[in-house]
Amino acid sequence: MVAEKKATVHNTEYNGYKNRATWNVVLWLLNTEGHYHATKNESAKIIRNYCKKAWGSKTPDDIEMAYVYWNDVAEACKEEPRELDPIGLGFSEDEE
Repeated sequence: MVAEKKATVHNTEYNGYKNRATWNVVLWLLNTEGHYHATKNESAKIIRNYCKKAWGSKTPDDIEMAYVYWNDVAEACKEEPRELDPIGLGFSEDEE
């Protein structure tokens, strides 16, 4: 029963990701400048190896990385052009 519950906890959607561990790794990578530049546009395998070398088996805030969906992390690390007006306020580059 405990093993079944543990597996369920690690596979519960969290903030739009497949689980909390995946979300947590993405958060660390996208919000830390050095990690962001090292992992943007890289493959899942390269990102996984980078994270394991940088942190070991857990993120800096002690989240186990054994349950991370690395393909989802790689997708999140793809560099996308940023919108100048992401919430639709009518902003343009010419306005001051």
